[in-house]
Amino acid sequence: MIAICPPFENRSLIDTIGLGGLASGDLVVTERPAFANDNPSRVEILEWDGAQRQVAAWRDLVAHCLEPNPFLEPAFALSHARQSAVSHRPVFMFVRDAVHNGRLIGVCALTHVHRKFSRIARGWMPKLAALGTPLLDAEKAGEALDIVFGWFARQSPATAGVLFPALPAAGPTAVLIRARAQSLRLEIRDFDAHQRAALPSAACGGRPPESMISTKKMKELRRQRRQLEERGAVTWVSATKTGDVRVAFEKFLALESNGWKGKAGTALVSDPAVATFGRSMTRLLADDCLCRIDALELDGRPVAMGITIISGRSAALWKIAYDEAYAAQSPGVQFILEYTRRQIEDASVDATDSCAIPDHPMINHIWADRLAIVDLFVAVAPQSVVAFRVAADRESRRRGLRAFAKRAVTAARRHVGRALARKAA
Repeated sequence: MIAICPPFENRSLIDTIGLGGLASGDLVVTERPAFANDNPSRVEILEWDGAQRQVAAWRDLVAHCLEPNPFLEPAFALSHARQSAVSHRPVFMFVRDAVHNGRLIGVCALTHVHRKFSRIARGWMPKLAALGTPLLDAEKAGEALDIVFGWFARQSPATAGVLFPALPAAGPTAVLIRARAQSLRLEIRDFDAHQRAALPSAACGGRPPESMISTKKMKELRRQRRQLEERGAVTWVSATKTGDVRVAFEKFLALESNGWKGKAGTALVSDPAVATFGRSMTRLLADDCLCRIDALELDGRPVAMGITIISGRSAALWKIAYDEAYAAQSPGVQFILEYTRRQIEDASVDATDSCAIPDHPMINHIWADRLAIVDLFVAVAPQSVVAFRVAADRESRRRGLRAFAKRAVTAARRHVGRALARKAA
């Protein structure tokens, strides 16, 4: 059974985002050979330009998929792939059911692997995305997964396993992957489990920000809002039509580049290819009413903005930016407060993903619910157990070294910052 709203337990975990929760007890797993020879389905591996010609079928799959993923909407994935360097472009695996006129039942985005000793087929997870959930037909999701595993087992025997990155840990896709792995006797390994802030709609248990924030803190935020209003007319503007989104995105680029991200070289406009991707992606999504850009404005000028992208009944707060000239009035927080009030009342959305880092110092105090995320590494065949374990152990060491290096760089930056501060004093 698939519920309309995702269940929430102890206000600490969103079981899924979008089409609702699918508990492991709800799954009916058919016991059959993993890779039946009489399976009439087929697999196509396409570059982005070939995938572009399959957009109509891709959109149809999105409309009836098991679990939506805003970052695997054709407009997002193809715009990103087109602007990426050749070495970082994904390929797209299209799984079709020939019984029903070749109807598309699965889409996976995969990264080209260039490491000499890699035995892993990696799901595509660019830095500008927050989820890596593959699109699977709601009625044939298990079959689509079996075909994916079977294709690698037959066509790429050197591949030990498939890595599905950044899945909602209790969402229907992750639950199904675990169930199929158990049914087909495939080994599975979890990586990088963490949680981030999320916001359910009011119909699914979402609460206004006033109920999340202490009375003392709320009093301070209201004082800052009054200070902002004393400077001019404070208004909320939402761009949803394609032309309005195009104009609003340029304002967002300017706002973001004038802040700390611009100074650090991490603003969208700092990389021409990334800026072009953003322009194309937001415009194409807006064509299908899947993108909205909100702004908190002071006398018609934005002091804070946010970009929301949508798929099915799922939303993702992809990017936010604010004017640091008004830092004393906390424009970013003021934006999130107003955004939260409006977003929980949006009847077209079940939940909104913050796309934030774990333990985000600002949004975690306003959005109390958490979305659990995990990477799942699954063997492609029962007989690949030794190769799978070797690959999984190597992946674990690789991630450990990367985390160590990241901590070292962060510590060094903090040390330099403190030294410069002491010198300036």
